[in-house]
Amino acid sequence: MIDVALIDVGKLILTEPAEARHRLEQIIALLPAISVQKDDNREPNGSSHVLAPWQALKVQSFIDAHLSEPIQIQSLAAAARLSTSYFFRAFKGTFGTAPHHYVMQRRTDRAKQHLRSGEEPIAQVALNCGFSDQAHFSRVFARHTGLPPSAWRRLHQQDASAALAN
Repeated sequence: MIDVALIDVGKLILTEPAEARHRLEQIIALLPAISVQKDDNREPNGSSHVLAPWQALKVQSFIDAHLSEPIQIQSLAAAARLSTSYFFRAFKGTFGTAPHHYVMQRRTDRAKQHLRSGEEPIAQVALNCGFSDQAHFSRVFARHTGLPPSAWRRLHQQDASAALAN
């Protein structure tokens, strides 16, 4: 499965680099689900709680498609065709983090793209990436990156300017 996906990414790299990058991110996120599970991820009866690769990919795609909206765990569980409680354990077993934290990380990643590529007001970036308001966005962004959005934008726009000058 991964070998076929990597071949597809290889074909896209020259023609559609953004899509190739998106697919590589999806493949990377699937790796924990495919790798051999450690004994500490197993229940006492020997069963492990991880999403099947198709479920992980479906959930990831759902999250990316709905980042600008509120995302309920029930919707994610439904996309994976699992109960909410089992989904939560399987998600954490697959991605190594709770669904909410993963969604916040994906929103932060999308916000970085917006901040890097334009002069859009930070409040608008926050709304476009699914944060309830600018203050919430700033807290989450700083927690994930170590910098508030405005400082991160200045730093990365300066880096881009310096790279272009060289």
